[in-house]
Amino acid sequence: MGTTGKENLKVNATVDVIILGVGSCGEDLSLQLLDAGLNVVGIEASLVGGECPYYACLPSKVMVRAANVLKEAERLNGMAGHAEVIPDWKQVSDRVRETTGNWDDSVAADLHELLEVEKLAFGDEEGPEAEFN
Repeated sequence: MGTTGKENLKVNATVDVIILGVGSCGEDLSLQLLDAGLNVVGIEASLVGGECPYYACLPSKVMVRAANVLKEAERLNGMAGHAEVIPDWKQVSDRVRETTGNWDDSVAADLHELLEVEKLAFGDEEGPEAEFN
């Protein structure tokens, strides 16, 4: 389906649309284009789904929610009883790993393959190297 690394990637395919970035917007666009009967190639430099589910939106929401729960627990004392609250980062980081699938995009990549969106993932700090024929 795709490749990762610094090697040159040659693609011999006829496509109607190439989508750069298969995050939430690129994913939605690719589905709309597929529904319209077009051939789509999605190019992603990292994980399918973009940054939101793996590094930004979802992990940060897990951490913010954990902080809110800790703060809310402090209100118990003097209102409805007594409790000792001890923060535990390991529980939060475990929940982040669970939420992100341990930063594994195989489910998203499999969905793209099932929908016949070709996914090409490649690149490094110097940028991707590809040749489209």
